[in-house]
Amino acid sequence: MFARTLKGFALSIGVGFCASLLSVGIAVLVAGASSLGLKPVDWAVSWIINCFLGLPSIVLMLILAFAIGGGFWGIVAAAAISTWPSLARILQAQALKVRSEGFVIDSLRRGRSRGWVAINHVIPSLLPHIAVGLIVGFPHAILHEAALSFLGFGFDPATPSLGIILNEAPKYITSGQWWLILAPVVALVGLAVLLDRLGNVVRAIMTPSTSQD
Repeated sequence: MFARTLKGFALSIGVGFCASLLSVGIAVLVAGASSLGLKPVDWAVSWIINCFLGLPSIVLMLILAFAIGGGFWGIVAAAAISTWPSLARILQAQALKVRSEGFVIDSLRRGRSRGWVAINHVIPSLLPHIAVGLIVGFPHAILHEAALSFLGFGFDPATPSLGIILNEAPKYITSGQWWLILAPVVALVGLAVLLDRLGNVVRAIMTPSTSQD
């Protein structure tokens, strides 16, 4: 069980990293489009974000994981689709704030294109929020992997993921071997809490004004 937990631990870290990276990538693209300063695009971006935020994330994850067929990339896509809207909302608000700054307006007056302004002024200003989003999204993706695998929409039962191991928990509990599931439970909860605390520390360091609010 200990060996399976270690393999599941490593697999969950891989899922968390890829899902968090994909989620941040989608959020940055969406926020970047909104930062162009085109009202129709900004309206469309806001509408898309609101639609995703208004839908139950667990339903989206189950549908996408089922459509892709589960597995590593199915879980990555499902976890990313449930986390990018909230980050995109934050990045969009920050991007619109930067676009109203004097140095950005001066660049536009000097003939710089909207794309140039977005790449050279807006996107760099989002880096602290992107770093925080990358770290904070990590534990959420790991928990989503565990949930999807536990519900049977994630990894194959033969794969030693934390979710699959937890799915087998009732068998060990009913047989009186409840201590066998302690390692995966502690690993999952410990990793999620550690990464969440790390995200809070990074947020406090890189975005002090937001943390104080």
